[in-house]
Amino acid sequence: MRNCFLSGPIDPSLAKLKSLSVIFLDVNYLSVPFPKAFTEFRNLTSLHLAATNLSGKLPEEILQTSTLQTLDLSYNKFLEGSIPFQKFPPNASLQTLILGDTNFGGQLPESIGNLGQLTRIELRDCKFNGPIPATVGNLRRLIYLDFSSNNFSGPIPSFTLDVMTVTIKGLELELVKILTIFTSIDFSCNKFEGPVPEAIGEFKALYVLNLSNNALTGTIPSSLGHLPKLESLDLSSNQLVGRIPQQLANLNFLSFLNVSNNKLVGSIPLSTQLQSFSEASFENNAGLCGPPLEAKCHSTPAITDRLSDSGRTGSHIDWSFVIAEIGVFFGLFPGMVPKNRTHGRRARRVQRRNH
Repeated sequence: MRNCFLSGPIDPSLAKLKSLSVIFLDVNYLSVPFPKAFTEFRNLTSLHLAATNLSGKLPEEILQTSTLQTLDLSYNKFLEGSIPFQKFPPNASLQTLILGDTNFGGQLPESIGNLGQLTRIELRDCKFNGPIPATVGNLRRLIYLDFSSNNFSGPIPSFTLDVMTVTIKGLELELVKILTIFTSIDFSCNKFEGPVPEAIGEFKALYVLNLSNNALTGTIPSSLGHLPKLESLDLSSNQLVGRIPQQLANLNFLSFLNVSNNKLVGSIPLSTQLQSFSEASFENNAGLCGPPLEAKCHSTPAITDRLSDSGRTGSHIDWSFVIAEIGVFFGLFPGMVPKNRTHGRRARRVQRRNH
């Protein structure tokens, strides 16, 4: 009954259908608090109520339905309050939890790690805050993770072989194989700080990595260049320093790149791949030079090494000294015209994932 222009409260007689297991009411105009009737179905496996103008708090009873595998409450801006993850039963079957574009908020409890069957979790554009619990690493079947546009803070969890078995937007394997499963990670538009975890470079099935608009520091890990399937990489609007790793030139399927608005320095690695992106992908990094930027590189090896060392330690770079010593200047490359990249089929696929 998706997109059927239904309105008003749910008929109480619906609760008489005790064996009902799948409910699709997306994109209707119910305009009521979360219906209590949905807590009466003990065989419920899928509940889809996206964009139905629901309001109020989520009843704890719905979380105690041990058969529930999919819960989609996205695009209901009047749903609010915290999510009582501790109310999920120990034998919870939940695999997909989609709460994006709601007013749910608060801190994620340690007990979120008890949802051992979870493969997909979307909390984008909500009001969650605080650090992400380390117990997220216990979600060993997780394949898709979107925590973008919240107020999460602290370091990005370091996913390691010791604690995880999953990937984002992908398949389902066991512990050691986690690094081959993650296909999409989106932590953008939060308040994360600290370095980009080196371990992300082990997610060999990763297609999308978006860490933009945070307060991340340190250098770009060279391990990101070991992601053979990566199609979209966004590290823009952080406080990253140092050089762009040469290894990024090996990302043959990369169709979107943005490292703008950081503190990167040095020459952009030369490759057909990186030079095919527009200048906008690298802008507002005062120390970057080389195509596709108009700034020419005239640094000596000694100074280049000094810049790189400054990036690794996260120390402040005295640009007045750098300019005086290496003569950095800006000039147009003759005949070079910045152009937008035609992404083609893979780019369109990345865009679909990001939306």
